[in-house]
Amino acid sequence: EKDPGVQGGFLVLRPSEAAFEEYVDIVLEGDYREGRGWGGKYGYFFGGAQIQGICSYFYGERHPENGVELNRCRINSLVDNPYFKDGKAAGQCRDGRASCEDCRSTRKDDVLSTHMTLCQKPWKCTRHWDSA
Repeated sequence: EKDPGVQGGFLVLRPSEAAFEEYVDIVLEGDYREGRGWGGKYGYFFGGAQIQGICSYFYGERHPENGVELNRCRINSLVDNPYFKDGKAAGQCRDGRASCEDCRSTRKDDVLSTHMTLCQKPWKCTRHWDSA
C-alpha cells in the first residue's frame, strides 16, 4: 500500500504536549473520509479510523521526519503471510513493496517481541501457514 497503517499494538513515542494537542486538533477537525481515510489517504483499512490510520497520517503526512518504521519480523512480529493470496494478486506484498520478508521464516532468536493478535493464544492457534 502506498500509505499503509501503523500497527497500533506497538508504539514507542516521546511525550510531547504539542504533538498531543495536534492529535486532538486532527480528531476534532474530523477529516476522516469514508473509504479514503484521514486526509483522504491514510486509514482506508481495518482500524483506519482509529490509531492505525491517524498515527499513519500524523507521521506519514504531517511529520514524516519523525516517524521510523521498524522491521515487522523482529519487532511486534505477527508471524503472518506477507503476501496476498487466494486470487488477490498472489505473490504481491501486502504493504505494496516489490519484495518483503516472510516473517514465518525468521529465526526465533532474531525476534525481539511478538504480537498475538493473529493466533490469539499460541496454544489455541489455528494454522496460518499458507504457502506464499
